Amino acid sequence: MAVTLSNNPRKELTSWTIPWRWRLRAVIWGASLGDRRRTQRLIGVAKAFAEGGGGQAGGAITSVIRDRHQAKAAYRLLDNDRVTHEAVIAGHCAQVLEATASPGDYLLIEDTTSIAYPGLKEAQGLGPIGEDYTRGLWAHQTLAVKVDWERGQQTLLGLLGQRVWARPPVDKRTHDIHSRESNHARQLRDDRESQRWMTALDDAGGALDGTTWTYVADRESDIYELFQRSSVNDWSYVIRASQPRSLAQADAHENLLSAAASAPVKGCVRVALSHPGCEMLLEVRATTLTLRGPSRPGGRLANHTLNVVYARQLDAAAGQEPACWILLTDLPINRDFPVGRWPTNTAGHRLGFYHRPPPQQRLLFIF
Repeated sequence: MAVTLSNNPRKELTSWTIPWRWRLRAVIWGASLGDRRRTQRLIGVAKAFAEGGGGQAGGAITSVIRDRHQAKAAYRLLDNDRVTHEAVIAGHCAQVLEATASPGDYLLIEDTTSIAYPGLKEAQGLGPIGEDYTRGLWAHQTLAVKVDWERGQQTLLGLLGQRVWARPPVDKRTHDIHSRESNHARQLRDDRESQRWMTALDDAGGALDGTTWTYVADRESDIYELFQRSSVNDWSYVIRASQPRSLAQADAHENLLSAAASAPVKGCVRVALSHPGCEMLLEVRATTLTLRGPSRPGGRLANHTLNVVYARQLDAAAGQEPACWILLTDLPINRDFPVGRWPTNTAGHRLGFYHRPPPQQRLLFIF
């Protein structure tokens, strides 16, 4: 299917029938491209891809914009030095940050995803995203959601920030050197991708009076410095654990993961999953642990105390490995049994639809 662009993309914007048109409009209308006509042209191109299938199934500009003059105009737009990823989303991110100033509770959900461009072997600006033969981009985003706990309502605000980049081609010699380098040497490198975590929150400056921010992320964000930065900036956090971190004043054979598995049982809870009719029975354990600060260039970091939640599936099918999550948080765990905050169509289900969050983000609602 191809569409023809009119001379008034803004007027066409109001007549879109695609379910996610409001998201495109919210992002694009705040774009800082130096000229309103560029913004209008960008909206027209986005509309063409959305209605022509390119936004969901891929495709070239000429496959969704029938008029060749309009197609050339689209290419000129994308070749313009002012039309960058940062410029396109800057206005939207600023609007989301402004929305978080309203009193209330906010979830700041971070994750990384890859964008594959198969077959574009000669295209410039792409890099490896996994296998040697797959090229594309990496995108790291921070999604802001406002939560009304009393009413069980959630409002998706949009992106607080997003970074898109391409990894350099793998050099066998450099790869071998990096694979053998020590943790100390790795910490001294400025090109560590781990630095992207919490960057959007740092740039935002933190929560204002009357608001709370809870940072939610997957195992890749199990980085010691993030725990410390949350405490300094008065953010809460829920992070899925992945590292067998050393404990302060603990037996040499015990670490965070083993201590979580032997924590006191708080109770059992049955939770509904994203798929309709699917449930899971979890045994929930919780405790408070003090982590031993790791060594870093310049000295050892200070110890850090946090709460640990260990949730393990009890009703796994025969031969199936039980699901298990270990969550790190500074949120209080002051009940013997988790508070049930999980009707079938709650935030976990809706967040799963919009952002496809990993399970530890949905388990936040059992606290």
